[in-house]
Amino acid sequence: MKPIVMRPPLGDEPIKPRIEKNDSQIENEWTEPVVDSYREPHSDFKPAEGSIFDVFPTPMFRGYMDIDHDKVSQDVRDMVSKVKERNGDDVLRNYTTYFDTDIRESMYQLDWYTTFANVLKDTYIQFIHGEFNRRVNHLTRKDIHLFTWVNRYEGEHAHDVHNHINSTMSGTYYPLVNEHTSPIKFYNPNTLQGYATTDGSEPQEMNGITRVGGIDFHLQPILGEFLLWPSYMMHQVPQSGRDDSKNYERISISFNLSHNEPLLDTEQGDDLQYGFMHD
Repeated sequence: MKPIVMRPPLGDEPIKPRIEKNDSQIENEWTEPVVDSYREPHSDFKPAEGSIFDVFPTPMFRGYMDIDHDKVSQDVRDMVSKVKERNGDDVLRNYTTYFDTDIRESMYQLDWYTTFANVLKDTYIQFIHGEFNRRVNHLTRKDIHLFTWVNRYEGEHAHDVHNHINSTMSGTYYPLVNEHTSPIKFYNPNTLQGYATTDGSEPQEMNGITRVGGIDFHLQPILGEFLLWPSYMMHQVPQSGRDDSKNYERISISFNLSHNEPLLDTEQGDDLQYGFMHD
């Protein structure tokens, strides 16, 4: 699969609506990057370069985070150590900063985090504008909600099927990858309860992505890369780690991104305050 470099479209150029394609069309084509119909973006606007690929068909982004992965990994270990001191043997909490707001937010002060946040926000804007025709010209980086949390597994584990439905885009960054790193598995959003079925097709593997018919696909993480996908997509981390692997470690930083849309056509009906719903 050839990479597609995202570039911002001309502000005055109408954006064509996205045309959905079936799996056979997607499998046998790719889009040539447009190199001569775009103007230079703002000098501080620095989304990640990477490839956009369609699944089911749903566009996802796969890019590289150019920061010190070793430093990030050590900072994750330090944060999770504090979580363990607080949560002890609670295996549902002691591997992540998701539930401990003060430890999670301490990440904001780390020397690599501003670059990390800028790249995620810029890539998010580029992705939702280019692929979903979302309006973004009313936004600044400070208007984008970014919720991040770290995860560190040191033994056998699995993360069951779930999604992040209250966000717009979700993703994961992988600062540490080894031979035991489990893939992330996504399920077809167009198949009702598709994660519990299979169509009997033989798996097909290409560029670290294993497709199983039209039901699901597995993506094997690469060191330093991050993924960005629509938050409604169901996904999981299958069982990984081994009892005899004393040095097993799986580190990742997960995140959700969203923003407020300007509302139009709001004047219909009589005005009414809804605060009574929470009284």
